Amino acid sequence: MVVNSNNTGHMLVVPYYTVQNGNMSVIHLSNTDRANGKAVKIRFRGAANSDDVKDFQIFLSPGDVWTGAVLQGADGAASLFSTDKTCTVPAIPSTGTPFATARLNTTANVNGTREGYVEIFNMADIPSVKLYSATTPASGVVAGAAGTANSILYTATKHVAGVAPCSVAGSAARSTLDEIALTNYTAAAHAASVGFAGSTTGLAADWYILNLAQTTAFSGSATAIEARVGAAGVAGRANFVHFPQTDAGSAAFFTGLKTADTYTADPLLRTNVHNQAKAAVVGPVVTPLFIDLPDMSTPYLPGNAPANAAGDANLPKLQAVTLTAALSRTSVSNQYALDAGISAQTDWVFSMPTRRYSVAANYKAATTAADAYRLYSDLSVVATAAGTPALTGAADEWFHPANTSVDARGNICVNADGIRFFDREETTTGNAPIFSPAVAGQLAFCGETSVLSLSTGKVLSSSSELTASTTTSPYVNGWTLVTTTNAFAGADNTNTFTGGLPILGDAFIKMKNDSAGQGFASTFGLTWGHRYGR
Repeated sequence: MVVNSNNTGHMLVVPYYTVQNGNMSVIHLSNTDRANGKAVKIRFRGAANSDDVKDFQIFLSPGDVWTGAVLQGADGAASLFSTDKTCTVPAIPSTGTPFATARLNTTANVNGTREGYVEIFNMADIPSVKLYSATTPASGVVAGAAGTANSILYTATKHVAGVAPCSVAGSAARSTLDEIALTNYTAAAHAASVGFAGSTTGLAADWYILNLAQTTAFSGSATAIEARVGAAGVAGRANFVHFPQTDAGSAAFFTGLKTADTYTADPLLRTNVHNQAKAAVVGPVVTPLFIDLPDMSTPYLPGNAPANAAGDANLPKLQAVTLTAALSRTSVSNQYALDAGISAQTDWVFSMPTRRYSVAANYKAATTAADAYRLYSDLSVVATAAGTPALTGAADEWFHPANTSVDARGNICVNADGIRFFDREETTTGNAPIFSPAVAGQLAFCGETSVLSLSTGKVLSSSSELTASTTTSPYVNGWTLVTTTNAFAGADNTNTFTGGLPILGDAFIKMKNDSAGQGFASTFGLTWGHRYGR
């Protein structure tokens, strides 16, 4: 798994969305593959703990684009709106669909839905080749290979005169799509019979955050991750990872030795994890559902495909290790501007989309100080034998008991090594400034997606009750270096981990022209992607 600098891939991560204080977030998801449709899973996760607040499936035809907007609804929660003709499962009503709070900490309530990040997966391709008979089969019946017709899935989702047949409510195509999306395909022939194939690259996404009242916009491209195979490292065909879009417990569908452990490293969904005191905990703490899958730890590379064997429970850990290593950075740098003459303000976003597969907050613990509040999946232990894994050393993976803590808001924090400000003339004062709130003399990223304001005003209006923090620069403009070495030293490290922290993000700078006349835009926004050391 590698980050593709060309911004197309099998997986995508939008590092931040927000609907706070009049902001709206818009995503344009593109299928650049002209030969294959894509069955896509999109999941919005809350900023504090990566809790699932909204997920659904999108069925893109070749060359298709889906657009959705997230706004704050009347009840205060984020809500998704889309008038796009591309089909989703479930269908998105014209009145929008609110984000859910069921997985959130009760103290966060709807506020916990208003900020976070977005993960997007190609679960399966939908080939355009005509391999089927002209007779439309019922779902699950092998169609044959007469070569005169497309699959029923391709036919239902391929746009005709700008409209996907499945987008018409009550149509046969809509019924076909819903049936396919709710079916558990455990055999390759079964999946192929309706039109599925293993996933290939080609997804891309762009995002923007718009505040109409403040006439401010910020934009960027999603980080793209490709599954590359072979000695040449070219993008290959990944595993088929479509799961039913249903809230049924996964145990009711898996057979043999396959369980949710086969498909996720999420410590809240797995059966064998450990707590802050390194004591074994028998889970799952949260009942795994099919809608929880796939996630970023679901085995995606063909060499790690589940084989209905005892060691399958280690495969999601291997996926999480591979992906976290690809995203790990030993430093983060970017610009800032705080010039009073243009009312400049700067926010930095730090998003860690794979942290959830190492450690997660367990809201069922008695208190945030309890050992059971922080649960670890123990990525460094990937033995092939079944049973409770051995407990780890103190520092043999990215997130462990020794380098994490919990702040007053209940957020799990991980330490950075330092922060250093420079002005535009080489002047620097070293590592004096610190994050707030934080332990004196210690820098920390609190929550899965955190927003650091370098000024008293907040560019993104991130909630201080969630993951927002502030720091003070001694200069009015320049650049900043955050070091995240996070070196590994544990004796149990058997996977050649790389160190660093898996961080994505951007600098958001807002400026105001106070001399602008009435009726003219006076506020402007800039977005600069972070630069990273490896």
